Amino acid sequence: MIRRSCSILFSVLLFVSPEVNAQKKSEEINQSIQNVAHALSDIFHKKKSTDKENPNKGDNGKAITNQQANNNANTKSTSKSIGKAFLPKLGQLAPNAKTIVADEMFSFNDGAAIIRKGSAYALIDTAGNFIIPYNKYNLRLEGATYDLPNGYMFNNGFFYFYDGLSKSGYLNSKGKILEYIEGNNNWRPSGEILMCDVRARDSYQDIQTVVTKDGKKYQIIHDDGSPAAISEGIALRSHNGKYFYTTLSGKRITNTEFDDAGLFTDGMAMVGQKDQFGYVKYGFINTKGELVIPYTFSIRPHNFSQGYARVEPKDKSSFDYAFINKKGEIVFKQTDADEAKYGVFNDFEPYGMAYSYNYFLTKDLKLISTKDFFRSYGAPEDAHVDKYNGLSSMYNPKSPKLFFTSGHYLNPIVKHGGVIGFINLATGKTVLPVFDEIKPFDPVSGLAYAEVMIGLDKNRMAVYKKGYVNEDGLFVLVQKGEDSQW
Repeated sequence: MIRRSCSILFSVLLFVSPEVNAQKKSEEINQSIQNVAHALSDIFHKKKSTDKENPNKGDNGKAITNQQANNNANTKSTSKSIGKAFLPKLGQLAPNAKTIVADEMFSFNDGAAIIRKGSAYALIDTAGNFIIPYNKYNLRLEGATYDLPNGYMFNNGFFYFYDGLSKSGYLNSKGKILEYIEGNNNWRPSGEILMCDVRARDSYQDIQTVVTKDGKKYQIIHDDGSPAAISEGIALRSHNGKYFYTTLSGKRITNTEFDDAGLFTDGMAMVGQKDQFGYVKYGFINTKGELVIPYTFSIRPHNFSQGYARVEPKDKSSFDYAFINKKGEIVFKQTDADEAKYGVFNDFEPYGMAYSYNYFLTKDLKLISTKDFFRSYGAPEDAHVDKYNGLSSMYNPKSPKLFFTSGHYLNPIVKHGGVIGFINLATGKTVLPVFDEIKPFDPVSGLAYAEVMIGLDKNRMAVYKKGYVNEDGLFVLVQKGEDSQW
């Protein structure tokens, strides 16, 4: 039935005349793919089943392996309907959509976006209003996104500016100038802060200046030539080969110094201490500096993400690796046989799950096959996670997005090439694949830069709708070039 529906779609596309203008062609194709989408949705939602039980806890409440989980739940199915699918028309506009005259648009960053017209730049807000008008500054996104050690990608809220004469520096998404560079090129975005390292004159001390995006400024003085690394507002510092943690104002969160240490993620930091034989054992501290997971692990653990950290035993005769919770308890583990059946799960992703291509591992430690997962959201069974351009990695705990592609959805104009859709895991709404390109959603504005091919011009060149889409997949700000024959 699915193949027959897809064949109908391709047949309809083949009968579209190349002489028809792009807009008419777009409307005809939209109607065709809408009809097929409804047919596919009906097919997927006819299959009823119950949700799968937690496969990782036995009757005694202890963690069990994937193989045991499979034996305990082999009669269960996970295709229970969760969300509802929606297929936008090609380039469909949201109510009150606004046109922006620009040659290029850049992704929103902390609620603001740079646009370019000719050689002039401006900064706009979510309504398309100017925060900074054209020709005031030359603007660029410099390190606008950054990765934490757990793989999460954030918008940092910093924009580099140059006035064309002598002044340059950084401003935030409100247009407030945070720092002038004034010839000092040591300034740079570093994760969630601006940072500058300067060797004090006639001194062996280095002064590390830190500026947050709300304009607060701190100075960290150190004398070993190693600038602090900062994450979640806590600085990891070193002295004489030992590591310690301080607030940005310099106050230690613990007096303990460590032989190895990592940045804070998810409120936890990996720390290591040598034993009497020189072997390093690893544990975790919290943001109060308390050792909440003792020095247990011989192999350096992964960072925490979504409440779990991946750890490996030195002796793998019982299992190959496991996930622990913030109490240090093993809550999920895999043997070689489990990995062969379910695939290998690495760290939990920003959208709240770990992924092995064939299976998802949810935050409540349920295993769901990829087919059942996508079917439950009204997407085709062959859908798979799209990880290009970091699409699955923008951290937004209030509205996590999972981007996916599917062989059921090819570019409807040229009838080949994958297109992209996304699932809003907070609302359960699925926007079926229609985008030729879509960037990560900015958590502050809720908008993402996107492009959709809407037709071919008389020279059979692709015509695109470009701009910013909302979380329903509808264009709210649309790019428009100058109206000129020349």
